[in-house]
Amino acid sequence: MTSKSRNEASLVLTATINGHSSDVNWCDFSSSHLLTCSGDKTTRLWASVSESEWQEEKSISPLLGHSYYVNCCRFSPFETQILTCSTDGKCILWNASTGQPVHTFEHPETRVALKAFDVTSDFSFLYTAGTDGTIGCWDLTENKLVRVVNAHEEAINCLSLSGDDRVLAIGSSKGDVKLWLLNGGGRCGGGGGEMSTNALLVLLDAHDLGTNCCAFESHQYGAGGQYRLATGGNDDTVVIWHVEAVNNGEALRVTSKHTLKAHRASIMAVAFRPDGRLLASCSGDRTVCLWDSKAGHLLHQLEAHARYVTSCAFSQDGRLLATGSNDRTVKVWRVETDLDPWEESTQHASDLISTCSFRPVEQWTVENVCFWLRSVGLSEFIPSFRLHAIDGEELLNLSDSALQRELKIEALGHRNKILRAIAAVRSSESLQYSNGLLDDSVPNEYVCPISHEVMRDPVIAADGFSYERLAIEAWLQRNPTSPMTNAPLSHRHVTPNRSLKMLIQRFREEQPH
Repeated sequence: MTSKSRNEASLVLTATINGHSSDVNWCDFSSSHLLTCSGDKTTRLWASVSESEWQEEKSISPLLGHSYYVNCCRFSPFETQILTCSTDGKCILWNASTGQPVHTFEHPETRVALKAFDVTSDFSFLYTAGTDGTIGCWDLTENKLVRVVNAHEEAINCLSLSGDDRVLAIGSSKGDVKLWLLNGGGRCGGGGGEMSTNALLVLLDAHDLGTNCCAFESHQYGAGGQYRLATGGNDDTVVIWHVEAVNNGEALRVTSKHTLKAHRASIMAVAFRPDGRLLASCSGDRTVCLWDSKAGHLLHQLEAHARYVTSCAFSQDGRLLATGSNDRTVKVWRVETDLDPWEESTQHASDLISTCSFRPVEQWTVENVCFWLRSVGLSEFIPSFRLHAIDGEELLNLSDSALQRELKIEALGHRNKILRAIAAVRSSESLQYSNGLLDDSVPNEYVCPISHEVMRDPVIAADGFSYERLAIEAWLQRNPTSPMTNAPLSHRHVTPNRSLKMLIQRFREEQPH
């Protein structure tokens, strides 16, 4: 069975991978590899010889360490490590180069089966979903369990973090979806980032008979406190929820939703393309659907496997889609569409620069550049940019050869993504002083001492000074001292500075447009 709408999108099979001896439960792309896991207790790593050849299994594969089904597998944000979780109750961290286990995360008292997990974009915290209805939060910097939240009376089938690490969503066997606002940017224990026991928003009866999968759109990155969440369930439907943070970021509400119907059996997995323009869904009816995630209509439906299609994942450049199935195969598809995969994300980069930056790019510090990389969804390149001290002037002069030779970014798709974002910066320089916020007019107390930008989410650190949240959190991950005084900090918690935030908002509104 195949169907297509207005020739807007299609899937072309490029490779079929045979390697697992049981159901394929999850798949994930890095810049150059494909990761899959299975009911055969293994996780396997595949390299692409060409677009049509993914049969080369890496020498470190398979990763062996679980005693039951491996339900979920992911690359770390910087692709140096791999995480897997299993019905055996373990989440194992692996070295992606050697295939050796680095650490095993396991609840000290209970051995509950783990169905899914997600990690923060800076790879500092891990969230796990248990079949006993609990969420485990683990500190990856210290390899310890920080907190267990009794989130549901039913089994948690799926879990997803928003791109800015601020919102956590789970779906349960009961059919509802629960969301938490993590004020600490993904931190789950102590201080302003503590995860409450009770969800801030509960979407009752999201899916009849159970919610099986959920995924946030990562590209949108919580812009303006707005998020899009896709869910799928046993009612054969996919729903895209538009969620907004309200009341100064202290509450969540649903503003609208799309209900997508084309499958004839339970939805097993959903995935946004990295630019957010397309949504893929797969089902027990053996089909894969591509949806226009903005308009909410079907673009393409294809019978992809001989049995249930259990998992799907887009490549980082959005041009490939991998699907896994109960037929024990993984298939790699080329995504053909009239829409440029990076058209909207490039515009998003331009919008962020024009609305969030108030000084010439040439004057950006290295930390400014790193802040920008994270804002436009390129956080995996921060270590390389910081290592080579890429400031604003260097950023504007980067070329494809410099990215490859000096910064060692080998993947052409990654280099193109960075160059498109830099082009968006150049094209938006005429907007650098939009909203009338010129450097001389901005009170010093409104400017973050680290990023040197007007703050949008000011927080107070232990030293009593106010900083932009993302900037101080990035600082605290590397330094135990105050950015202002260099004195040791008594703790690393931050508290929202709501009064300052209101003053800055009022100041913005008073500026001429």
